[in-house]
Amino acid sequence: MTTDAPRIQSRQLTAPVADHGEGPIWDARAGLARWVDMPPGIIRELDPAAGGPLVVPRERRVADFAAIIRPRSSGGWVVCSRDAILLMDADFSLERSIAVPMGPGGGVNGGAGGRGGLFWCGPLDLGGGARLFRRHAGGRLDTVLTGLTISNGISATPDGERMLYVDSATERVDVFDLDADGIHNRRVHIDLADADGDPDGLAVDATGGVWVAMWGGRCVRGYDADGGLVAIIDVPTIQPSACAFVGADLRTLIITTSTQDLLPGQDALAGALFAAEPGVTGLPPLPLAG
Repeated sequence: MTTDAPRIQSRQLTAPVADHGEGPIWDARAGLARWVDMPPGIIRELDPAAGGPLVVPRERRVADFAAIIRPRSSGGWVVCSRDAILLMDADFSLERSIAVPMGPGGGVNGGAGGRGGLFWCGPLDLGGGARLFRRHAGGRLDTVLTGLTISNGISATPDGERMLYVDSATERVDVFDLDADGIHNRRVHIDLADADGDPDGLAVDATGGVWVAMWGGRCVRGYDADGGLVAIIDVPTIQPSACAFVGADLRTLIITTSTQDLLPGQDALAGALFAAEPGVTGLPPLPLAG
């Protein structure tokens, strides 16, 4: 698909260190970018302002599988394993595990914090039997959406009145009205059926713009709050998986990538972390209560 949108070239931050990089966030407390490597259950972290051509990230293994990492208001972390929400302290020691009901298709694939200390997460089921769950501050887990395949990008808009959501198989970014009772009035926000690749993780900027990692499309596509294409960030590897704004000013977009299902030698940069400055300011991650 051709487009007249401005193109931005990303830069490589790390060597290809991840099997399947996902779930990036900015940890303002430590001044570090963090992201997960799903199959080995590793949290990777680095200072995005560190000098040198390639930064060697620190890493720690927290589970056999880690799909997402997000902060807790207590100063600890919430990590989604294959079938549970893991509540961890600041040093990643497990405090509590909350089981997530699984369908036949697979484990938790995406998640995000929400206003009021909520946490949203969704498993994977290519047969269309997956659900989206909402974890309340008190610990209750509700089903809020059914008939899904691959929950990926999940984020509230800056005003907290809408939620953006990607089920990758639909080839679009949907938007819901969001209130204390849940999500309502699902509708298409960005149609990506004609774009190269499939929508995966996303990040929302302070103006309400949406930045979508395109799995198989070698890019991140940026849209304004009304869904108009404003920029394309080129990524020199096949499978960009997710993105997040990091840095003290939240103006650097980091992009995770994956080696999943690639043949040996097919993509020399798969699994590396990339970055770009799209000229907008991001939003800090919302913490889970507790």
